[in-house]
Formats: sequence, structure tokens, C-alpha cells
Amino acid sequence: MKKINWKLFHISLWVELVLAYVLPLREKGEAFYAGFPAAFLTMYEKKLNVNLLSSMHFNPFALLFDVILLELVAELAIRLWRKVRMAKVQAPSLQK
Repeated sequence: MKKINWKLFHISLWVELVLAYVLPLREKGEAFYAGFPAAFLTMYEKKLNVNLLSSMHFNPFALLFDVILLELVAELAIRLWRKVRMAKVQAPSLQK
């Protein structure tokens, strides 16, 4: 098992939070969902004079799932980029 790349994990976390803020909310009935691909924040429509915390639900497991998924995609993209870059660096020397 390899070590966790904490820098990539933190970047994935911030990207997920920015995506949840920037992407439009999904509406289902009287609730609005934020988060991509899994909704980790649910906001319910309530009448006025209601506590903000009683009209919201935060799912930390969905947030963790989203962050891990983004981290895996980023790790795969980094590996593919390195492989393509190494192939481009080695290709001209083979043609001579």
C-alpha cells in the first residue's frame, strides 16, 4: 500500500469545495443538493425564523468519497502525463 499524497489530497478537497460552490444546485422536492458527483450538503426549504443548522444536512462520508474520487482521477492524469512526456523525450533519440 502506497503512502497518501497529502498535497494532492488537499488540492482535491479544495477543488471539490469550489465545485460545490460554483456548480448549480440540484433540486429535488423541497431540498437543494450541493456536491459533485455525490451530494454532501443538503439544504431544506424552511420558513423564516428557523435555525440555519436545522435546515441543513452535511454528509462527511460523501465529501470524503468525492475527494478520494477526485484524487484518484488526478493521480491517473498525472501518471498518464508523465508517461506521455517520457515517450516524447525518448522518441527523438530513437529516430536518430
